[in-house]
Formats: sequence, structure tokens, C-alpha cells
Amino acid sequence: MSLSARIGHRVGAFTLAVDFDLPGSGVTALFGPSGCGKTLTLRCLAGLERPRRARIEWNGELWQDDAFHLPPHRRRVGLVPQEPTLFAHLDVRGNLAYALSRCASPALGLDEAARLVGIADLLDRRTDALSGGQRQRVAIARALLSHPRLLLLDEPLSALDDPARRGIALDLRRLARDLGLPMILVSHSATEVERLADRVVLMRDGRNDAPRSLAEAVADPDSPLHAGAGPASVLDGVPAGIEDGLLAVALGADRLWLPWHGAAPPASLRLRIMARDVALGLAPARDLSVLNILPVTIESMHDGADATVLVACRSGSGARLFASITRRAATMLGLAPGMRVHAHLKAVALLD
Repeated sequence: MSLSARIGHRVGAFTLAVDFDLPGSGVTALFGPSGCGKTLTLRCLAGLERPRRARIEWNGELWQDDAFHLPPHRRRVGLVPQEPTLFAHLDVRGNLAYALSRCASPALGLDEAARLVGIADLLDRRTDALSGGQRQRVAIARALLSHPRLLLLDEPLSALDDPARRGIALDLRRLARDLGLPMILVSHSATEVERLADRVVLMRDGRNDAPRSLAEAVADPDSPLHAGAGPASVLDGVPAGIEDGLLAVALGADRLWLPWHGAAPPASLRLRIMARDVALGLAPARDLSVLNILPVTIESMHDGADATVLVACRSGSGARLFASITRRAATMLGLAPGMRVHAHLKAVALLD
């Protein structure tokens, strides 16, 4: 499956001119500042806008060209807006039942959809008694009940507090994986993108850059994703036990240890490691308090700003790490591509 979009559209003084091809899997983030055309792009994909010039295809099926416009209900696209509109006169069950009644070929039952998004215990609750996070979960379940081929998410977490954002982001990533449901996320939050996305399309002034993997996007020293904080590595792992208040995260054969104060960890975990928090050594340091030390091979080295070098490394299990060190340190250690060194991780952030 794949999505191909060439869109030229004008709304007032604003001109949208986007061009991208995306695989029909995983989560793609459209990232950029407010007013750059992210939501307008999403509305064109959903069929809610009819652009002046466009060609949009889903897996070879024509959705839009200059002479043809497939209406929204025939595209089988689910849309989750920033502020969900729920029927106030119906409880949660009634809202979901209405969505289910409008689907000609449902793939999920009402109770299953509610369970998948964590609202099984809210079905009899009035919508005006729901929190913001609960309302957004109802909106996601409602979209799932339309049996979408593609789920469009228009800043679905921006109005929520951080615990709700974390929980829903984790659930969305799980749904994309377990249901095989491709998603396109609109966001201007770098943390939200790091938590959710597999790939990123950067947008500005109505235009887009070529899609890149999340790993490529966060590793770019000039990426707007880190807003001056510098390059980073984003890694996916799984829990491998809890010991002495620390959670072991498995990255293939590698293990990282993180402080853990919660209950059972989720089945998958996403980590962020800033390049500035990685030190390289010719041997593992035994007289430091750093717990996380990985043997790695240097793949490449690139000069950065302020007399620094960005060193791209690969662990034995395939995890790609970036270290930002001074040129002086690189010279003193004699670092070069192909060398085996040890990465000392001074800080690891859990995004989930």
C-alpha cells in the first residue's frame, strides 16, 4: 500500500504546494509551525477540500485529480480532529453506535473498539462528564469503527495534559502496529512526533521536504525537531525486567537501564538519547557512575558547529547512536570510521 499526493491549492493569500509519496504503513508526521499548511494538507487527503490542482492516489486508486474528486465517505479515511465533536445527548455507547451504524463493512465491534482505546468502562457515561483525554479516546474509537484504510490525526494531543498525551500516544502507536493501520499525524510538537512517528515530512510556508525516517530527521543537526538542542537518537526497545528500581530495556542483545517508578511497563518503549549526552571512549570506563555503556562501531564523522564533531555509531544489535564531541577529543582519541569504541550514555529519556 502507498499514498501519493501532489496538491496545489490556494486559500485566500495562502498557497499550498506539497508533493510526497508515503508507504501505507506506520505513522507519518507532518511537522512544522502553525500556519504552514499541515491541516489543509490533511483536509485535502480526507476529501474535505477540493484543491484546484491535485493528484492523490491510494494504492493505485485515484482519489483526486484536476477533473475527478472521490467523495470523503468513499475514501474510507478516519479523521480525528484536535477538538472532537461528540453528541451531547448520547452517552459514549450511543456515540460509538452511531458511528458503527454508518459503516457498511465494519471490521471491529463496538465493545472491541472501546477495549482497544481503553474506554470499555466509560460506555455508559455522558460525554459532558468526560475529561479531555477520555473525549479524545472516544473520538479515536469512533474513527476506528468507520473501518478506515488510513487514519488522519489533526493535532489530537495538543489540548491534553502530559499524562493523557503519553497514554494516548502509546495507544496510537500500538494500534498502528497491531491493526496494521497507517496514520498521518499533524503536529507542531517535536516530543509528540518523537513519541509517535516512524517517519517525518517537514513543512514550512505551504511546502514540504522529502519524507525521512524519524531516525534521520532527529539526527540532522539542522532539523527543526530539536530546536537548538542538537541531534539525537530515537530507539525502540522492549522491557526486560526490573531490578533495584531500574527498568532494563532490551535493544536486541543490548541492555539499557532507566529509573522506573511505575507499575508494569508497556510492551514497547521508545527512548531518546541526545548526542550531547554520549561520550566515547577507547575502553569502557569502570570508575564512573555511568550505568549505560555500549560497545559500538563508528560509521561516519561529520564536522559540526562550535568545534564539534558528530559521530554516528552502530551497536552490535544494530542500534544507531550519535555522539557530539569536540574536535580536540576526536583527535586525541584518534577516532575514525570503522573503529570499535565504547559509548557512555550519560542520560536516556523515556518518551512513553
